[in-house]
Amino acid sequence: MESTTGRGVARALLVAILLSLTFNGTWFEVIGKGVYTEGLEREPTIWANYTVDAEDEVIEVQITNATPLIHYWSQRESDLDMEPPKLDTPCGDGCVNQARSLLQICAIVLLLLESVLIFRTDRWLRRLSIGAFGVGLVTLLVLIPLAVFADFGMTEDEQATGGFESGKKDAAQSTEMVHRETSESVDWSLSGVRVEFRSAGYDLGLIEEENRSAAIENPPEDDSAWIGFEGSLTVSHGNGVGPWFGIPVLWWMLREQSSEEGGDGEPDPEAAEGEE
Repeated sequence: MESTTGRGVARALLVAILLSLTFNGTWFEVIGKGVYTEGLEREPTIWANYTVDAEDEVIEVQITNATPLIHYWSQRESDLDMEPPKLDTPCGDGCVNQARSLLQICAIVLLLLESVLIFRTDRWLRRLSIGAFGVGLVTLLVLIPLAVFADFGMTEDEQATGGFESGKKDAAQSTEMVHRETSESVDWSLSGVRVEFRSAGYDLGLIEEENRSAAIENPPEDDSAWIGFEGSLTVSHGNGVGPWFGIPVLWWMLREQSSEEGGDGEPDPEAAEGEE
C-alpha cells in the first residue's frame, strides 16, 4: 500500500510539472505569407509571424514592396464612401481564447483526478483521467490550430485571404469583392498544419460609386479593379506541446502493479492465496 501511495504522489507531482511546462511554453508558431499576384505592381508581400501560448497571441508583420500596396489602400479609402463593415467573429471573444479555456479546464480536471488517485486506484477514476487527457490532446492538436485559422479570417463568411488582404488583423469582407474566385487546401502532418489559399475578384473600392451596382450584377469590362491574392499559413508545434505527450509515458512508467492490487484498488485474491 505504501509503495502504491508513493507511486501516486510521484505521478501527481510529475504530471503537475508536465502541465506547468505545457502552460509556460509556446503552443504553436504560425508563419504566414500573402502575395498580391494580380492587380498590383511588383507583387507586394505580407509576412506574418504569429505565436500562441497559454496567455496571449503575438503577431509580427512585415511588408516587402510596400509602396504599391500603400497606394492601393489609399485608392480604396478615397473611392469607397461606405462605412467599413464590422467583422463578426465566429467565437465572440476569439476562438483561440475559447480553445485555451477548454485546455485549461482539462488540465485542472486532470490534476485533480491525479491527486485523488494518490489514495484511490478505482478504474473509473483512471478512465476519467485518461478522458481528460484525450480531450486536452484533441484541443491542443486540432481545436487550437482551427481556432487560429478562424481568428485569422479563414472562415466561410470571409474571403480566403487569411487576414492579410485588408492589411489589418481582420479579413476583408466578402461584400467588398464581387465575382470572386477562391480556392483553399489543407495539409495535415505530424509537424503541424499548412493551409494554402487563393482569392481573386473585382474590388468595389476601386470602382466609381455610380458603377458599383452594375459591377455587382455583371463583371466590369475593365479589369483595373481585378485583384488577385495568394497566401499560405503554416502552423507548427511549439515547445509547450511535447510535455503533454509525456503524460501517458509517465503513467506507464509509474503504473500500479497488477500483482499487488485488483482492478478497483482491492487486494488481489490470487496474490493473497499465494502469500498464504
